[in-house]
Amino acid sequence: MRAYLEITTVCNRRCPFCAGTARKEAFLSPERFRERLKKVLPYADTILLHLMGEPLLHPQFGSIAEICSTLDAKVCLVTNGTLLEGKEALLLENPAFRQINFSLHALDEKSPRDREKLERILSFARSAQKKRPELYINLRLWNMNGPRGEQSAERNAFLLSRIGESFPLPCSGLPAFSPGRKSLRLAGKIYLHRDSVFQWPEREKETRSVKGFCHGMRDQFGVLADGRIVPCCLDTEGRLALGNLDETEDAASILFSPEAEEIRRGFEKGIAVKEFCKKCSFRTRFRK
Repeated sequence: MRAYLEITTVCNRRCPFCAGTARKEAFLSPERFRERLKKVLPYADTILLHLMGEPLLHPQFGSIAEICSTLDAKVCLVTNGTLLEGKEALLLENPAFRQINFSLHALDEKSPRDREKLERILSFARSAQKKRPELYINLRLWNMNGPRGEQSAERNAFLLSRIGESFPLPCSGLPAFSPGRKSLRLAGKIYLHRDSVFQWPEREKETRSVKGFCHGMRDQFGVLADGRIVPCCLDTEGRLALGNLDETEDAASILFSPEAEEIRRGFEKGIAVKEFCKKCSFRTRFRK
């Protein structure tokens, strides 16, 4: 399973596509992170250092990264990339990091500073290709077909143009995506990943169909900064909290509790059993 271990609730951006959180600002101490990581590692093959919040904003990110390495955790980092400066060496030299996803839709093409940050991200990707060719890099645009219309189109055109200029592609510009594919290999293990915007469950007002499938409690779970375990990385407020990791010696008592099993069995049958899940449109993207 993938475990989302939220190390901070704070972000340096207020992106319109993000639901954000009303929970209080928090930065997880390295000591508490180590305790939680030890508890979830027996049940998680991949660790992500967020649920909400920007991981690179954590003032002790280096210590947290070192703990991941010491405990031999396999880490996927999701970041907006705007705080990359000064952390490139840390990310490239620490073997715990196996994949880094840059959310490029957080950048503003009209901002000179954001243009500089984009160039730093692209430079980092090129350096990773040379220094750590096994490291996966995803350049993500999750704002396709979005409600911002021409503004999103203009932003994407600029981002795609710069990406196409940054890698030695076999043709001018970016080649077309294969039918049904959302990812395009740019070079080595560097990929461009495109997807459409989605409505966060927290923002949904009406209940959708009970039918559907999700990876929650089957292939993923999250641990909020306060220790509560949730089945879904979109549960920004802990609506489906199943228990608190800090209050148990073994995460299994929560991950395989009757309530967790109910959620898991429901999705195995193609049914959303929780009201929060019934309002989630993101689950329509999955196929069992």
